[in-house]
Amino acid sequence: MKLAKIHLMVASEGSPPPPDVLPVSEKILLPLEGPWGRAEPQVSPGHGVEAGAVVGRFRDPRLPSIRVSVAGSVEGIRTVNTVDGRKAQAVVVRPQGDATPGMETPAKADSPEALAEALTQAGFRETDLHPWPFPARICSPETAAKVFQLTDAPFHKPIKTLIINALDRQPGEMIRRTVLAHLGSFVAQAVPALKALSQAEEVILAYDRSAPPGDETLRALQGQGAECRAMDNIYPSALTPILVELVTGKQVPQPASDPRLVGVAVMDVVTAWQVGRFLADGTLPLDVVVQVSAWKAGFQACYRVPVGTPLAHVLDAAAVPERLSKIVVGGPLLGHAQFDREAPLQASDYIFLQDSSEVHTYNYRACINCGYCVPACPMRLLPNELGKYCEFGKFEDAEAHYLAHCIECGLCAYVCPANRPMVQLLRHGKQELLEMRKES
Repeated sequence: MKLAKIHLMVASEGSPPPPDVLPVSEKILLPLEGPWGRAEPQVSPGHGVEAGAVVGRFRDPRLPSIRVSVAGSVEGIRTVNTVDGRKAQAVVVRPQGDATPGMETPAKADSPEALAEALTQAGFRETDLHPWPFPARICSPETAAKVFQLTDAPFHKPIKTLIINALDRQPGEMIRRTVLAHLGSFVAQAVPALKALSQAEEVILAYDRSAPPGDETLRALQGQGAECRAMDNIYPSALTPILVELVTGKQVPQPASDPRLVGVAVMDVVTAWQVGRFLADGTLPLDVVVQVSAWKAGFQACYRVPVGTPLAHVLDAAAVPERLSKIVVGGPLLGHAQFDREAPLQASDYIFLQDSSEVHTYNYRACINCGYCVPACPMRLLPNELGKYCEFGKFEDAEAHYLAHCIECGLCAYVCPANRPMVQLLRHGKQELLEMRKES
């Protein structure tokens, strides 16, 4: 495994300040489409809704419903641009009143089945994409079969290790250390329920050695049976396949990239915080933590906002002094550049801002075959060859050379002296292959 020390601005060591709670924006946008298909709207224009009401429901009951994050009135359903570059139908809500979070009485966690059903109904959203939503993907084989009717691979594999990932995913990010530092008590409260749901033999919380949580938080986590493991957060150690190997020594099979295949489940500390809060007092997971960073301006801050808040509302609140030339949601190495300031924020994420002096525009240059990207790739691929295959439309050749194994960490683009848009090329190839499969 190869990790890279990225010489970029990083969040300061130690405990960051707590996230600011922003006022509610003038509108909330709730996309009905996502990685598991399209939900059917459950409201019509003019309807009044309470915070936590279901506004979208999938035909498959195993998928989480879409809940509105604020009380208000439904303005309509229209097409919006999402932060990952897709178009989706979305319910538009005009908030009314304060931002009191929606509440629901969770089912008593007297059995893993009741717990799984309660968490599914709550409607958790995760930052990283997964083949199945939480909690289906982390439950034991017995619960997977009884509640979700999932018996095929990888659900037949028992979970031996549950990893709660509190490592920030890339340089400059501080979302997870912020949650652990200021909301860690809820994470500790979630541990017994997560252990019961997964039937894991061990629960390991991986945190950044340079920014340890307080002693009280560590004692609370250890008191609930979690092992707290300090780690050197060298990019891309927080990405799931790399993290699993660092913590357990097991390699996640590719291209499935599902750690259950080796008896491991991974969940984000942000989700663990929301689970603990929901089980403690019934608060639904209707708000997210977002970070805004502008390195040239020396600005960084974290905010808590309702799910569906437009990107522009957070940018206006940040009031970054420098003129912006580029907005990236997802961070400098994993994100997507934005062209629509109204794109809604659906999960905790990293908003990265650049001024004109920091932006590198793309001028076409062919691969110079220097090979710098090969030793940088943590998945041991040949990014130079994959990039050329995708550039010239040889997508099946790219697939044959393990394109699907790419975790899109961006290290190949970072070290490329020709400044080739490597991540964009490989993402393009994956999307074209997906469309080819649909057509066939």
